[in-house]
Amino acid sequence: GETGSVYMMYLFGGDAEEIEMGDKTVVGQKMRLGLALSFDGEHWTHFEGEHHSGALFDVGADGEWDEMFCGWPQVVQHGAKDFRMYYNS
Repeated sequence: GETGSVYMMYLFGGDAEEIEMGDKTVVGQKMRLGLALSFDGEHWTHFEGEHHSGALFDVGADGEWDEMFCGWPQVVQHGAKDFRMYYNS
């Protein structure tokens, strides 16, 4: 990239949090979104988000559409300074 360019890689992952799903205990299901930054596209630094795990944000509250996980993030430019993130759950 150009001098001064910043690359952003949006990612997602789970941790060792245990959750109950019916009669089973599942580990790593509550996946959250993250961000890594690079100036050269080879060396990356994790951006520490607001969630205690470092994720950009937490999954939704109980009963919300994204309560189980947030994954497969995509950022789309809608205007000159209008970028929006979409993700699946």
